[in-house]
Amino acid sequence: MTAGPIFSRYGFKKTSMEEIARALKMGKSSIYYYFSGKEEIF
Repeated sequence: MTAGPIFSRYGFKKTSMEEIARALKMGKSSIYYYFSGKEEIF
């Protein structure tokens, strides 16, 4: 899974890094290791 469907479902503002991490079955710290914020993922 990618973050794209999550942004499509909830919109950019309502999507949290926690939701992205949960959907990808990763910890938030793992996401932040690669990306500084959801702006970089979007």
